[in-house]
Order: sequence, then structure tokens, then C-alpha cells
Amino acid sequence: MSVVGQLAMTDKSSQITEIAKEIALRQQSRAADIQRELAKIEAEKAKLQSEFHAVNFSHERLGRFSPIRGMQLQCPRCWINHEAISSLRSIGGGDKTTDIFRCNTCDETFALTF
Repeated sequence: MSVVGQLAMTDKSSQITEIAKEIALRQQSRAADIQRELAKIEAEKAKLQSEFHAVNFSHERLGRFSPIRGMQLQCPRCWINHEAISSLRSIGGGDKTTDIFRCNTCDETFALTF
């Protein structure tokens, strides 16, 4: 091969090398994007595992639920979801057969007949 031919090959070789560098840089950027996405997925997985754990024990919690503690009605949602004791308070707004109660912790309302 002549010197001119070698220079042309070297020039093509450097161009290809530059293209390879650009591709590698794009892939590194993509790797960072994938890493961020994986972190989001792991966080969501942890959240779902926690929720699964809570849901899995809901029936067990039901067996230990006490609707009245002392003289206070207890929030069934707080107990079943978090095994937390929380009182209900009457907020009125019912009719002649129903009273509305609100949880002091989660703010859920319950219409109870009397």
C-alpha cells in the first residue's frame, strides 16, 4: 500500500474511532438514565412490599379488633391498615336513624345507625 493509501486508511480509522467514542458516551448517558429508572423501580418495589405486608396481616388484625375501647368507638380503618388505636368522634350531619363519625387520626367518616 502506498503512503497516500495509508493516510486515507488512518483518516478513516480515526473517524471510526471518534464515532465509537460518541457511541460509548451516549451509552454511558443511557446507563445513567437506566440507573435512575432502576432506583425508582426499587423504591416502588419497597413501597409495594410494605403495602403487601400490611394487607397480608389485615385478616389477622380483624381478629384482634376491638370496636369500643373504654367508652370510645374505634376507627376500623386505622386498626386494619396500621394496627393503630384511634377514636371516632360524632360530627353530626346524619338523620333520625344515622349519625356520622369521623376518625381523629385518618379523618375517614363512617355513617352508623342507632
